[in-house]
Amino acid sequence: MRYLLTAAALAFLVFSPAMSSAELLSVLIEGDVVMDIAVQEEMIWLATDNGVLRFNRSTGDTLRFTEEDGLYSNRVCSILADNGGTIWAGTVEGINVFNGETFEKTAKRGLAFTLFLDSKGTIWAGGDRLSGGDLIDENYRTGSFYLAHFDGEYWRSDYVEADLLYGFCEYEGTYFYAGGLSGVYQYDGVTCTKLFAGDILMDVAITDDGTLYAVNYNNLFRWKDGKLEPVASGEFIFLHVAQDNTIWGGSRNLFKYDGENVVCYDLPEDVSLNCIEESDHGTLYLGTGTSLMEFSEETISVETEQAPAAFSLTGIYPNPFNPATTIEFTLDSPAFTELEIFNIAGQYVATLISDQLGAGSHAVTWNGSSDTGENLSSGVYIVRLSHGGMTENRSITLIR
Repeated sequence: MRYLLTAAALAFLVFSPAMSSAELLSVLIEGDVVMDIAVQEEMIWLATDNGVLRFNRSTGDTLRFTEEDGLYSNRVCSILADNGGTIWAGTVEGINVFNGETFEKTAKRGLAFTLFLDSKGTIWAGGDRLSGGDLIDENYRTGSFYLAHFDGEYWRSDYVEADLLYGFCEYEGTYFYAGGLSGVYQYDGVTCTKLFAGDILMDVAITDDGTLYAVNYNNLFRWKDGKLEPVASGEFIFLHVAQDNTIWGGSRNLFKYDGENVVCYDLPEDVSLNCIEESDHGTLYLGTGTSLMEFSEETISVETEQAPAAFSLTGIYPNPFNPATTIEFTLDSPAFTELEIFNIAGQYVATLISDQLGAGSHAVTWNGSSDTGENLSSGVYIVRLSHGGMTENRSITLIR
Protein backbone atom coordinates (compact mmCIF):
# COMPACT_ATOMS: atom_id res chain seq x y z
CA MET A 1 0.00 0.00 0.00
CA ARG A 2 1.23 3.49 -0.85
CA TYR A 3 0.75 6.58 1.26
CA LEU A 4 0.83 10.23 0.27
CA LEU A 5 1.71 12.94 2.78
CA THR A 6 -1.23 15.36 2.85
CA ALA A 7 -1.88 18.73 4.42
CA ALA A 8 -4.34 17.08 6.81
CA ALA A 9 -1.65 14.75 8.12
CA LEU A 10 0.71 17.64 8.77
CA ALA A 11 -1.84 19.26 11.07
CA PHE A 12 -0.87 16.76 13.78
CA LEU A 13 2.81 17.72 13.90
CA VAL A 14 4.36 18.10 17.33
CA PHE A 15 6.11 21.39 18.10
CA SER A 16 8.63 21.55 20.94
CA PRO A 17 10.26 24.45 22.80
CA ALA A 18 13.80 25.24 21.75
CA MET A 19 16.79 25.01 24.07
CA SER A 20 20.08 26.88 23.71
CA SER A 21 23.09 24.81 22.63
CA ALA A 22 25.68 27.49 23.44
CA GLU A 23 27.06 25.51 26.38
CA LEU A 24 26.92 22.15 24.61
CA LEU A 25 28.93 22.88 21.46
CA SER A 26 32.66 23.17 20.87
CA VAL A 27 34.36 23.84 17.52
CA LEU A 28 37.08 21.33 16.63
CA ILE A 29 37.98 22.38 13.06
CA GLU A 30 37.05 25.51 11.11
CA GLY A 31 37.20 26.45 7.45
CA ASP A 32 35.75 23.38 5.68
CA VAL A 33 32.33 22.46 4.35
CA VAL A 34 31.87 19.11 6.12
CA MET A 35 29.54 16.82 4.14
CA ASP A 36 30.04 13.55 6.05
CA ILE A 37 31.91 12.10 9.06
CA ALA A 38 33.46 8.73 9.91
CA VAL A 39 34.73 8.06 13.45
CA GLN A 40 37.53 5.53 13.82
CA GLU A 41 38.73 5.36 17.44
CA GLU A 42 40.77 8.58 17.93
CA MET A 43 40.68 9.46 14.24
CA ILE A 44 37.82 11.47 12.77
CA TRP A 45 37.61 11.40 8.96
CA LEU A 46 35.79 14.22 7.18
CA ALA A 47 34.36 14.40 3.66
CA THR A 48 34.81 18.05 2.65
CA ASP A 49 34.69 20.30 -0.39
CA ASN A 50 38.49 20.27 -0.34
CA GLY A 51 39.35 16.59 -0.07
CA VAL A 52 39.36 14.17 2.86
CA LEU A 53 40.53 15.58 6.19
CA ARG A 54 41.80 13.29 8.96
CA PHE A 55 41.62 14.74 12.47
CA ASN A 56 43.34 13.19 15.50
CA ARG A 57 41.05 13.88 18.44
CA SER A 58 43.81 13.27 21.01
CA THR A 59 46.56 15.44 19.52
CA GLY A 60 44.55 17.90 17.44
CA ASP A 61 46.70 17.12 14.37
CA THR A 62 45.12 17.16 10.91
CA LEU A 63 46.15 15.62 7.59
CA ARG A 64 44.45 16.45 4.28
CA PHE A 65 44.19 14.12 1.28
CA THR A 66 43.40 15.55 -2.17
CA GLU A 67 43.51 14.57 -5.83
CA GLU A 68 47.30 14.53 -5.54
CA ASP A 69 46.88 11.66 -3.06
CA GLY A 70 44.72 9.62 -5.44
CA LEU A 71 41.21 10.98 -4.90
CA TYR A 72 39.04 11.11 -8.00
CA SER A 73 37.98 14.60 -6.96
CA ASN A 74 38.50 17.03 -4.07
CA ARG A 75 34.71 17.34 -3.82
CA VAL A 76 33.93 14.52 -1.39
CA CYS A 77 30.28 13.74 -0.59
CA SER A 78 30.52 10.77 1.77
CA ILE A 79 32.99 8.79 3.86
CA LEU A 80 32.86 5.42 5.62
CA ALA A 81 34.97 3.23 7.93
CA ASP A 82 34.24 -0.46 7.31
CA ASN A 83 34.45 -3.28 9.87
CA GLY A 84 38.11 -3.87 9.04
CA GLY A 85 39.01 -0.24 9.64
CA THR A 86 39.42 0.61 5.96
CA ILE A 87 38.29 4.11 4.90
CA TRP A 88 36.14 4.59 1.79
CA ALA A 89 35.43 8.00 0.19
CA GLY A 90 32.63 8.84 -2.24
CA THR A 91 33.46 11.80 -4.49
CA VAL A 92 31.66 13.54 -7.35
CA GLU A 93 33.77 11.52 -9.80
CA GLY A 94 33.89 8.10 -8.15
CA ILE A 95 34.66 5.98 -5.09
CA ASN A 96 38.13 5.68 -3.49
CA VAL A 97 39.56 3.38 -0.83
CA PHE A 98 42.41 4.32 1.55
CA ASN A 99 45.42 1.98 1.51
CA GLY A 100 47.11 3.44 4.59
CA GLU A 101 49.03 6.13 2.73
CA THR A 102 47.01 7.25 -0.30
CA PHE A 103 43.59 6.72 -1.84
CA GLU A 104 43.17 4.11 -4.56
CA LYS A 105 40.51 4.35 -7.28
CA THR A 106 37.75 1.73 -7.38
CA ALA A 107 34.68 2.99 -9.29
CA LYS A 108 34.71 6.09 -11.44
CA ARG A 109 32.25 8.56 -12.96
CA GLY A 110 29.70 8.17 -10.17
CA LEU A 111 28.32 10.69 -7.72
CA ALA A 112 28.33 8.77 -4.42
CA PHE A 113 25.87 10.74 -2.30
CA THR A 114 25.79 7.98 0.27
CA LEU A 115 28.06 5.22 1.59
CA PHE A 116 26.55 2.70 4.01
CA LEU A 117 27.72 -0.36 5.97
CA ASP A 118 25.07 -3.01 6.60
CA SER A 119 24.82 -5.52 9.45
CA LYS A 120 26.80 -8.13 7.47
CA GLY A 121 29.66 -5.70 6.85
CA THR A 122 28.78 -5.14 3.18
CA ILE A 123 29.49 -1.66 1.78
CA TRP A 124 26.73 0.02 -0.23
CA ALA A 125 26.90 3.17 -2.36
CA GLY A 126 24.14 5.35 -3.76
CA GLY A 127 24.32 8.01 -6.46
CA ASP A 128 24.17 8.28 -10.23
CA ARG A 129 26.06 7.30 -13.37
CA LEU A 130 28.50 4.88 -11.74
CA SER A 131 30.61 3.20 -14.44
CA GLY A 132 34.11 1.95 -15.11
CA GLY A 133 37.05 1.42 -12.77
CA ASP A 134 39.31 -1.45 -11.85
CA LEU A 135 36.84 -2.96 -9.38
CA ILE A 136 33.67 -2.75 -11.48
CA ASP A 137 32.04 -6.04 -12.46
CA GLU A 138 31.87 -6.39 -16.28
CA ASN A 139 28.14 -7.12 -15.98
CA TYR A 140 27.51 -4.01 -13.91
CA ARG A 141 24.27 -2.25 -14.90
CA THR A 142 24.49 1.50 -15.36
CA GLY A 143 21.61 3.94 -15.26
CA SER A 144 20.41 7.27 -13.98
CA PHE A 145 20.50 6.19 -10.33
CA TYR A 146 21.84 3.17 -8.57
CA LEU A 147 22.52 1.24 -5.45
CA ALA A 148 25.76 -0.70 -5.60
CA HIS A 149 27.35 -3.08 -3.13
CA PHE A 150 30.96 -4.24 -2.87
CA ASP A 151 31.30 -8.02 -2.62
CA GLY A 152 34.95 -7.90 -1.55
CA GLU A 153 36.20 -8.02 -5.13
CA TYR A 154 33.86 -6.01 -7.35
CA TRP A 155 31.10 -3.43 -7.17
CA ARG A 156 27.82 -5.15 -8.07
CA SER A 157 24.87 -3.30 -9.58
CA ASP A 158 21.50 -2.84 -7.89
CA TYR A 159 19.52 -0.54 -10.18
CA VAL A 160 16.61 1.16 -8.40
CA GLU A 161 13.90 3.77 -8.82
CA ALA A 162 14.67 7.27 -7.54
CA ASP A 163 14.71 10.96 -8.42
CA LEU A 164 17.70 11.55 -6.15
CA LEU A 165 19.14 8.84 -3.94
CA TYR A 166 20.08 10.15 -0.50
CA GLY A 167 19.61 8.28 2.79
CA PHE A 168 19.98 4.52 3.14
CA CYS A 169 19.41 2.12 6.06
CA GLU A 170 18.83 -1.57 6.75
CA TYR A 171 16.75 -3.76 9.07
CA GLU A 172 17.19 -7.54 9.23
CA GLY A 173 18.38 -7.80 5.63
CA THR A 174 15.82 -5.43 4.10
CA TYR A 175 17.01 -2.07 2.85
CA PHE A 176 15.28 1.29 2.78
CA TYR A 177 16.24 4.48 0.98
CA ALA A 178 14.98 8.01 0.40
CA GLY A 179 14.44 8.65 -3.29
CA GLY A 180 14.17 12.44 -3.31
CA LEU A 181 10.92 13.56 -4.95
CA SER A 182 9.76 10.02 -5.68
CA GLY A 183 9.30 8.70 -2.13
CA VAL A 184 10.71 6.17 0.34
CA TYR A 185 11.38 2.65 -0.94
CA GLN A 186 11.89 -0.82 0.48
CA TYR A 187 14.44 -3.01 -1.31
CA ASP A 188 14.90 -6.75 -0.67
CA GLY A 189 17.90 -7.18 -2.97
CA VAL A 190 15.73 -7.89 -6.01
CA THR A 191 12.57 -5.79 -6.00
CA CYS A 192 11.90 -2.14 -5.07
CA THR A 193 8.57 -1.37 -3.40
CA LYS A 194 7.45 2.18 -2.74
CA LEU A 195 6.26 2.54 0.86
CA PHE A 196 5.01 6.09 0.56
CA ALA A 197 5.35 9.20 -1.58
CA GLY A 198 6.37 12.59 -0.27
CA ASP A 199 7.87 15.96 -1.03
CA ILE A 200 11.69 16.19 -1.16
CA LEU A 201 12.48 13.17 1.04
CA MET A 202 16.10 13.54 2.12
CA ASP A 203 17.01 10.77 4.57
CA VAL A 204 15.83 7.62 6.34
CA ALA A 205 16.86 5.87 9.57
CA ILE A 206 15.60 2.83 11.45
CA THR A 207 15.65 1.92 15.16
CA ASP A 208 16.25 -1.49 16.73
CA ASP A 209 12.53 -2.27 16.89
CA GLY A 210 12.09 -1.80 13.15
CA THR A 211 10.51 1.66 13.27
CA LEU A 212 11.41 3.59 10.12
CA TYR A 213 11.86 7.37 10.18
CA ALA A 214 12.04 9.68 7.17
CA VAL A 215 12.49 13.42 6.72
CA ASN A 216 11.69 16.00 4.13
CA TYR A 217 12.88 19.55 4.60
CA ASN A 218 10.06 20.48 6.99
CA ASN A 219 9.03 17.36 8.87
CA LEU A 220 10.03 14.12 10.61
CA PHE A 221 7.78 11.12 9.88
CA ARG A 222 7.47 7.69 11.49
CA TRP A 223 6.50 4.51 9.63
CA LYS A 224 5.57 1.48 11.75
CA ASP A 225 3.27 -1.49 11.18
CA GLY A 226 2.19 -0.10 7.81
CA LYS A 227 1.15 3.26 9.20
CA LEU A 228 2.68 6.66 8.48
CA GLU A 229 2.44 9.50 10.99
CA PRO A 230 4.12 12.89 11.42
CA VAL A 231 6.23 13.27 14.56
CA ALA A 232 7.86 16.70 14.52
CA SER A 233 8.12 19.88 12.50
CA GLY A 234 11.37 21.71 11.78
CA GLU A 235 14.20 22.04 9.28
CA PHE A 236 15.52 18.52 8.57
CA ILE A 237 17.99 17.34 5.92
CA PHE A 238 19.49 14.29 7.69
CA LEU A 239 18.79 11.66 10.37
CA HIS A 240 20.98 9.67 12.76
CA VAL A 241 20.04 6.85 15.15
CA ALA A 242 22.14 7.05 18.32
CA GLN A 243 23.29 4.08 20.39
CA ASP A 244 20.36 4.58 22.78
CA ASN A 245 17.92 4.54 19.81
CA THR A 246 17.12 8.24 20.02
CA ILE A 247 16.69 9.97 16.67
CA TRP A 248 18.81 13.03 15.90
CA GLY A 249 18.43 15.35 12.93
CA GLY A 250 18.23 18.93 11.80
CA SER A 251 19.60 21.69 9.62
CA ARG A 252 19.26 25.14 11.18
CA ASN A 253 18.51 23.48 14.55
CA LEU A 254 19.45 20.19 16.18
CA PHE A 255 16.56 17.88 17.10
CA LYS A 256 16.39 14.83 19.37
CA TYR A 257 13.41 12.46 19.46
CA ASP A 258 13.16 9.60 22.00
CA GLY A 259 9.96 8.02 20.68
CA GLU A 260 7.71 10.26 22.71
CA ASN A 261 9.24 13.71 23.14
CA VAL A 262 11.05 16.08 20.81
CA VAL A 263 13.82 18.36 22.09
CA CYS A 264 15.05 21.17 19.86
CA TYR A 265 18.45 22.80 20.40
CA ASP A 266 18.93 26.25 18.91
CA LEU A 267 22.21 26.60 17.03
CA PRO A 268 24.25 29.76 16.46
CA GLU A 269 22.92 31.83 13.56
CA ASP A 270 25.96 31.07 11.37
CA VAL A 271 25.70 27.28 11.80
CA SER A 272 23.89 25.04 9.31
CA LEU A 273 24.15 21.27 9.78
CA ASN A 274 25.03 18.83 6.99
CA CYS A 275 25.61 15.59 8.92
CA ILE A 276 26.06 13.96 12.32
CA GLU A 277 28.09 10.98 13.55
CA GLU A 278 28.59 9.33 16.93
CA SER A 279 31.67 7.93 18.64
CA ASP A 280 31.73 4.63 20.53
CA HIS A 281 31.54 6.69 23.72
CA GLY A 282 28.37 8.50 22.68
CA THR A 283 29.92 11.83 21.68
CA LEU A 284 28.12 13.46 18.76
CA TYR A 285 30.13 15.15 16.01
CA LEU A 286 28.33 17.68 13.82
CA GLY A 287 29.43 18.57 10.29
CA THR A 288 28.43 22.08 9.27
CA GLY A 289 28.89 24.45 6.35
CA THR A 290 32.01 25.87 7.98
CA SER A 291 33.30 23.48 10.66
CA LEU A 292 33.40 20.24 12.61
CA MET A 293 31.73 20.62 16.02
CA GLU A 294 31.41 18.40 19.07
CA PHE A 295 28.08 18.21 20.89
CA SER A 296 27.58 16.73 24.35
CA GLU A 297 24.59 17.25 26.63
CA GLU A 298 26.92 16.66 29.57
CA THR A 299 29.71 19.04 28.48
CA ILE A 300 29.64 22.62 29.77
CA SER A 301 31.91 25.18 28.14
CA VAL A 302 33.84 27.61 30.35
CA GLU A 303 32.93 30.49 28.06
CA THR A 304 29.20 31.28 28.12
CA GLU A 305 29.16 34.45 26.01
CA GLN A 306 30.37 34.69 22.45
CA ALA A 307 30.38 37.71 20.18
CA PRO A 308 28.46 37.20 16.93
CA ALA A 309 30.48 36.71 13.80
CA ALA A 310 31.16 40.02 12.03
CA PHE A 311 31.71 38.40 8.62
CA SER A 312 29.47 35.43 8.01
CA LEU A 313 27.01 33.62 5.79
CA THR A 314 24.31 33.76 8.44
CA GLY A 315 21.52 31.83 6.80
CA ILE A 316 20.22 30.04 3.71
CA TYR A 317 16.54 29.22 3.71
CA PRO A 318 14.92 27.10 2.61
CA ASN A 319 17.71 24.56 2.15
CA PRO A 320 17.04 22.25 0.25
CA PHE A 321 15.01 24.57 -2.00
CA ASN A 322 12.70 24.72 -4.98
CA PRO A 323 12.21 27.06 -6.78
CA ALA A 324 14.12 29.81 -4.91
CA THR A 325 16.07 30.41 -1.71
CA THR A 326 17.24 33.43 0.30
CA ILE A 327 20.93 33.81 1.20
CA GLU A 328 21.67 36.10 4.16
CA PHE A 329 25.10 37.38 5.24
CA THR A 330 26.73 40.03 7.40
CA LEU A 331 29.78 42.20 6.69
CA ASP A 332 32.03 43.83 9.27
CA SER A 333 33.13 46.76 7.08
CA PRO A 334 32.52 48.38 3.69
CA ALA A 335 34.43 46.53 0.94
CA PHE A 336 34.11 44.94 -2.47
CA THR A 337 32.01 41.79 -2.04
CA GLU A 338 31.30 38.76 -4.23
CA LEU A 339 28.64 36.11 -3.68
CA GLU A 340 29.11 33.22 -6.12
CA ILE A 341 27.65 29.78 -6.77
CA PHE A 342 29.72 26.71 -7.71
CA ASN A 343 28.60 23.14 -8.33
CA ILE A 344 29.90 20.31 -6.17
CA ALA A 345 32.68 19.66 -8.71
CA GLY A 346 33.97 23.21 -8.13
CA GLN A 347 32.82 24.57 -11.48
CA TYR A 348 31.61 28.15 -11.58
CA VAL A 349 27.83 28.55 -11.97
CA ALA A 350 26.68 32.08 -11.18
CA THR A 351 27.52 35.40 -9.56
CA LEU A 352 24.76 36.82 -7.37
CA ILE A 353 26.66 39.87 -6.08
CA SER A 354 29.81 41.60 -7.33
CA ASP A 355 29.79 45.11 -5.90
CA GLN A 356 30.91 47.45 -3.16
CA LEU A 357 28.73 46.82 -0.10
CA GLY A 358 28.49 48.49 3.26
CA ALA A 359 28.79 46.92 6.69
CA GLY A 360 25.75 45.19 8.19
CA SER A 361 23.20 42.59 7.15
CA HIS A 362 22.41 41.77 3.51
CA ALA A 363 20.20 39.27 1.67
CA VAL A 364 19.79 38.05 -1.90
CA THR A 365 17.44 35.55 -3.56
CA TRP A 366 18.69 32.83 -5.92
CA ASN A 367 16.28 31.01 -8.25
CA GLY A 368 18.54 28.05 -9.08
CA SER A 369 19.69 29.34 -12.46
CA SER A 370 23.12 30.02 -13.94
CA ASP A 371 24.49 33.31 -15.24
CA THR A 372 23.22 32.35 -18.68
CA GLY A 373 19.67 31.79 -17.40
CA GLU A 374 19.86 28.00 -17.56
CA ASN A 375 17.76 26.20 -14.94
CA LEU A 376 20.24 24.03 -13.07
CA SER A 377 19.65 20.37 -12.30
CA SER A 378 19.06 18.92 -8.85
CA GLY A 379 22.16 18.56 -6.70
CA VAL A 380 24.46 20.06 -4.12
CA TYR A 381 25.97 23.49 -4.79
CA ILE A 382 28.44 25.68 -2.91
CA VAL A 383 27.69 29.29 -1.96
CA ARG A 384 30.92 31.30 -1.67
CA LEU A 385 31.06 34.71 0.02
CA SER A 386 34.24 36.78 -0.53
CA HIS A 387 34.83 40.10 1.24
CA GLY A 388 37.95 42.04 2.19
CA GLY A 389 40.32 39.11 1.65
CA MET A 390 38.08 36.68 3.60
CA THR A 391 36.09 33.78 2.16
CA GLU A 392 33.32 31.57 3.57
CA ASN A 393 31.58 28.60 1.90
CA ARG A 394 28.24 26.95 2.61
CA SER A 395 26.53 24.01 0.92
CA ILE A 396 23.04 24.26 -0.55
CA THR A 397 20.79 21.63 -2.18
CA LEU A 398 18.56 22.28 -5.18
CA ILE A 399 15.63 19.91 -5.75
CA ARG A 400 13.82 19.96 -9.08
